[in-house]
Amino acid sequence: MLGRTANDLFWMSRYIERAENMARLLEVGYRIALLPGQRHGHDEEWRSTLRSAGCEQGYLNKYGSYDTGNVVNFMLFDTENPSSVYACLAAARRNA
Repeated sequence: MLGRTANDLFWMSRYIERAENMARLLEVGYRIALLPGQRHGHDEEWRSTLRSAGCEQGYLNKYGSYDTGNVVNFMLFDTENPSSVYACLAAARRNA
């Protein structure tokens, strides 16, 4: 029983850490997207943000093109994205 509790606490903290990292990554990507583009436009910033998060392919399968609103929604609230902040906090809650 103690091992199961320790396991649940470990995964709860990992999911919270993942949610925090995703929120920070999204914030950095959003700030970079607000800067005037010198290169290929705002698509490149969101592409690199999604790649860093490891969920670019899932995003492209669902939306097909890079849009600020869709990227923010996908990384924060999308229940189909297991790495979204909402999904990570829900998983942490289940483990708690």
